[in-house]
Amino acid sequence: RGGRRESPMRTPTRVQAAACGSVVAASMLQSPVAGGSTVVLVPGDISAPREEMAHDAELGCYSRWSVEALAVRLAARLPGDSVIVLHPPRHEHGFSFWDGFVHGLDQRTGDPVGGYDGAGTCCARVWAVLEAAERQGMDAGTPVQLLGFSKGGIVLNQVLAEFGRGSLAAEAGAPAVRLLGRMASMTWLDPGVSAQGPVLLDKHRLLKHGARAVAGAQPPPRLAVALSSYTATAGAWRAWVPRWMQTQGGTITALRRFQRQMGRHGVVVEPELLPPRPATLETHFELLDAFSPVWRAAIPQGGRPGRRLPESHVGG
Repeated sequence: RGGRRESPMRTPTRVQAAACGSVVAASMLQSPVAGGSTVVLVPGDISAPREEMAHDAELGCYSRWSVEALAVRLAARLPGDSVIVLHPPRHEHGFSFWDGFVHGLDQRTGDPVGGYDGAGTCCARVWAVLEAAERQGMDAGTPVQLLGFSKGGIVLNQVLAEFGRGSLAAEAGAPAVRLLGRMASMTWLDPGVSAQGPVLLDKHRLLKHGARAVAGAQPPPRLAVALSSYTATAGAWRAWVPRWMQTQGGTITALRRFQRQMGRHGVVVEPELLPPRPATLETHFELLDAFSPVWRAAIPQGGRPGRRLPESHVGG
């Protein structure tokens, strides 16, 4: 199975970068083949450094989902691409806290209760990790493919918000401008958090400015959302979904709203819904093996793909 391909791979290298008064850590696996992309994964809850998980009574049994294991897992299925997996700055009781990346976090769960800020420092932290990885030998200037898995999707929301801040045009050297210049794609994978359910950026002003910044990039990055039956909450999948996620609106409705709002400003959000499976953590993490990397999919002649959600899977 896809989640058991770790043994023949190298051990990921630990990367550390100073950014905004703190240290940002990541696990890196460099591709032996030049000319690929740099895939940056922002993980969700549970995933932490392997050593930290081994000494945690609650997380010890989940070591196969440590940040190092996720790096190996992605590198195995994406030969030719280098992989960076960011480490959550803080991890408590299985919850990841993206302190410094996203402000106003719930201090019990790490959920983004304070919303997002176009003037934040998330892009600076991601950029610092890229620079540190390049100092350790990773190819410089390669296209960046940013993945936000589960709660890690809140970091992509913050990046998108920072892309759209009004002063970007006057800040040519700002990390957000540099990162947008290298960004080839952004993919939300089962985006969701503990108390709020599905999480996609939904503040109109931030979406408007973020979409305009993305549309104006040369070339513009591709945006995608991939969902497994762990988080999808509509139609035939409803029976598989945890009860707490079966709320009005749901994941499919949130995705359609995100697509509609971005589309008003010329940005296509490509959806991918995987076949129904039992709504377990295994299904959730196996999305990392099953999603279709948009940077490896051709754009059809005449425009970018805009796959529609199947009507039988549309709720709300």
